[in-house]
Amino acid sequence: MPFRRKRRLWLTRLDPEREDRPVTLCMANSHEALGAYLRSYRPAWVPRLRIFERGELRFEAQLSASGEVLSCAGAPTSIEGFIPMDRRRKRSSLRFFRPEGTRLRAFMSYGRLADRARRAVLNLWDVEEPETLEVFLFDDLRAFVEHTGEHDRLWSLNAPALRVHLPFVEGVPHDGGTGAAAATALDVAGEPAQPWMLEAVGLSAARRYWGQSLGAWVAHLQRGGLELTPTELLDPGADERYSPFRLAPLRAFLVHHLVKEYGEEPLRQLWSGRTDHLEPRLAESLQQELRRNLRRVSKRQAFDRRQAALEHPMRTGVVLRGDALSENVASALGELARRGAGALSVPLTATVPSGAPLFEGGTRFVETRPSAMGLLHLASHSRRRRMRAMLEVQPLVSSTGTWADANALASEESCDRFFSEYRRIAEHVGLLAELNGFEIICLGSELEFMSPIHREGSSEAPVRKLVGPWRDVIAAFRASFAGALTFAAESVWSAQGLPFWDDLDFVGIHLFPSIPEELGRPEGGSGGTYWYHLRVLSELCEELERPALVVQVGFPSSSDSWRDFSVPRGEVDLELQLQVLSSLFFLGSQPDSPRELLRGLYLWSWSLDPDAGGEADRGFTLQGKPIEQLLWKFFRQW
Repeated sequence: MPFRRKRRLWLTRLDPEREDRPVTLCMANSHEALGAYLRSYRPAWVPRLRIFERGELRFEAQLSASGEVLSCAGAPTSIEGFIPMDRRRKRSSLRFFRPEGTRLRAFMSYGRLADRARRAVLNLWDVEEPETLEVFLFDDLRAFVEHTGEHDRLWSLNAPALRVHLPFVEGVPHDGGTGAAAATALDVAGEPAQPWMLEAVGLSAARRYWGQSLGAWVAHLQRGGLELTPTELLDPGADERYSPFRLAPLRAFLVHHLVKEYGEEPLRQLWSGRTDHLEPRLAESLQQELRRNLRRVSKRQAFDRRQAALEHPMRTGVVLRGDALSENVASALGELARRGAGALSVPLTATVPSGAPLFEGGTRFVETRPSAMGLLHLASHSRRRRMRAMLEVQPLVSSTGTWADANALASEESCDRFFSEYRRIAEHVGLLAELNGFEIICLGSELEFMSPIHREGSSEAPVRKLVGPWRDVIAAFRASFAGALTFAAESVWSAQGLPFWDDLDFVGIHLFPSIPEELGRPEGGSGGTYWYHLRVLSELCEELERPALVVQVGFPSSSDSWRDFSVPRGEVDLELQLQVLSSLFFLGSQPDSPRELLRGLYLWSWSLDPDAGGEADRGFTLQGKPIEQLLWKFFRQW
């Protein structure tokens, strides 16, 4: 097996004797580098114990492999601490509750939307208003996730207790009444023939999806060619083939059209499972309604997010690491904004489940970390501080493994499977990034061996060309995402060999160069090394007529890392990190700096853990070290 360029190799395989327990091996050619890397490794899941009472999460704990409780990070938010907040709404059959001591803005307008959605469902079944429905509004996104376990929707229905939970947080879109409408349908019509019908009826009644009109989001799907036929929408197995951010709104659009065109009775038949006679009637009429919807939405002037990203002169920021739902997000981004940072890069790992049990944070279609709620949390805080956000996608070989890369090249079959699964990831992640307003997606990161540089005759890969499959992946991102795209080559030399830059908007690289051994340890900084690599990048961009992004650049606090910037080696050396990165900061203020086509530079890395870094840390973290005091210089000079 080949070693990675960064002197590490992960391999995850299922134990043949215990198929439910994957085994991960890590190989490296430096015990110093291996130790630091093992400490930074975070498994994609952990076993957990969760106890529910009438649909409410009462206890949650992390377990060891032997079943022992390792940690219990506080009990989930209890609805017993919520107080009623609807005294002025005596005519409504909805009762709203909020955590004590909080004030929620715009509640009255939301209450009217929820009432309207509830009445729309009651009209569908022509029933009188049932008993009062309880709606619990969480003023903290993390508390909502911890209490409900919901990672991909803006509402959660506790069916046994017939209660609705939803986040109602400043800067975060609400569900528009979808949860209340779905709960009402369950109450008056009973369990539907298929679980998806609850959300479809709820969305159809609310006519809202992630803070925008349902029609506007469906039009976005249409522009990418992502509409589906009635047969596909009515298929119970569609959840395993299509992203929920594509499937749920299209099913809601189908329900709305069904009622509008044929009345309430066909919907009631659909609810009871009688669908055979519906598909022929809907095939043509649904297409006509979709075309009308696209014309209505297209009359409004659309903002070209892709062009706006290309025209922005420069982004300086950091690669953000840690729990996206952490309570430290607000303080961390506030500190970065005060220092002058204007951009964030968010690493996102993604994989397609292959028959394995689903773990917390995943969906049936694609599993991502951060989850949809985590990205929503980060995006809402970055928007408040006017920080531009890029999503850096890192596909995994399995839900419990590490980056795909060389593992996907083990055979022709595994290579085909990688691209098939990555196209599914592209659809899901692209829609997720679009909903959360990300500006750029870096669609290839930590994929050096999967880049389509000619490898005929190499033992590292099967003899095949990878250009076509990569262009299919890029097309899948384009179909779901309206922002800009880039790819992260592992060096300027790798970037020169990639043939698909014309399909992307930026030339992207990871900038962790090496200093030739004969030159020895730098005493006056490494500005010449950075200058040279940026000059090569600039020349490549001029040739390709594309601007550039340095997706990651950093230097560890290690004495021997000058030989290879990408690996912590030797003893702790805070001054060397200060010296090397200061030389990079200095380049930004020089008139002859090769930065004409550079549009972004992201420092690796900044942790959401306030205790990260410090004088004893030999890794890349910038916090608690001398270099942290000079970050303002970097953000301003570049």
